[in-house]
Amino acid sequence: MRGQGHLHHKPPILVTNDDGVEALGLLSIVAALHSAGHPVLVVAPRGEQSASGMRLTLRKPLRIESHVDLEAQISNPDGPPLSILSVEGTPCDSVIVALEGSIGDLTKGIRPVLCVSGVNLGPNLSLDVLHSGTVSAAREASMYGLPSIATSLADYDPQSFDGAVEATMRIIAMATAHLHTPLPSLMRPNGRDSKPGPGGWQHPASHFLHANLMLNLNIPARWNGRFMSGPHGARWYKAPTRINQGPSGMTVEVGAATVVNEGQVGTDTHTVDSLGCSITVMPTWPQLHPLAVPDEILSIANQPDADGFPEWLSSQ
Repeated sequence: MRGQGHLHHKPPILVTNDDGVEALGLLSIVAALHSAGHPVLVVAPRGEQSASGMRLTLRKPLRIESHVDLEAQISNPDGPPLSILSVEGTPCDSVIVALEGSIGDLTKGIRPVLCVSGVNLGPNLSLDVLHSGTVSAAREASMYGLPSIATSLADYDPQSFDGAVEATMRIIAMATAHLHTPLPSLMRPNGRDSKPGPGGWQHPASHFLHANLMLNLNIPARWNGRFMSGPHGARWYKAPTRINQGPSGMTVEVGAATVVNEGQVGTDTHTVDSLGCSITVMPTWPQLHPLAVPDEILSIANQPDADGFPEWLSSQ
């Protein structure tokens, strides 16, 4: 990586999630990153925050806690720096705390060049990305100009993160190969001009470097080792509410009885149903935002190479 100060270390990474700081998926990817030589700064919610979307905690102080016990479980004394912190708030709160400089020495000097959100327990396919705290945390980091990856185990078996971690680590290696410091849009110093110039406009890698594109991964528990990049498929939730009448009155439960996936070959829903790891290159911004990536660039960004990776991601 060009311009990295610690030559014996790999690029520093911010890790967050929506399952909480003690979630197995988060600790599994942190252990893998630390073992591979990445300095890791973890800033995650203290507890479960699934389906929190981009919610922020306003007008309420957020307690910050350092987790030296979790660090001790993972850290190698001869390894790179590791700091594990929690915030009594949402995934987006956690990212803002990590990037706005409010935690000072607690970062142990780690200055991330990539955000990894996950590994989430449960899929974030299709319209799930609108509700997901995992995806929203990655998007929040991207909005601050930090290139980001959201990653999810597309299953609910908490004992099966090995494949998801392996797939995610492979994508992280590809993604960091496209980064250099200083990141051109970190903290958005150029405002609405935080985007590639004419020389990089047609290249998705340039938009990723400026954090106007992000990656969303979904890996099934019985992953077949294959990857496929492509757009979202359709995903329909049937009977999403159930009304109960009890002694204390009427209550409503939210949670679909069945989920129906639709999607052509190459879409995220079809890929995961076929036991592949789906990679979707997503826009950071709303379609009408000044930094929105044009549809034609999004289409190019999701074109797979012969191995299923986004062509721009695998090329160097």
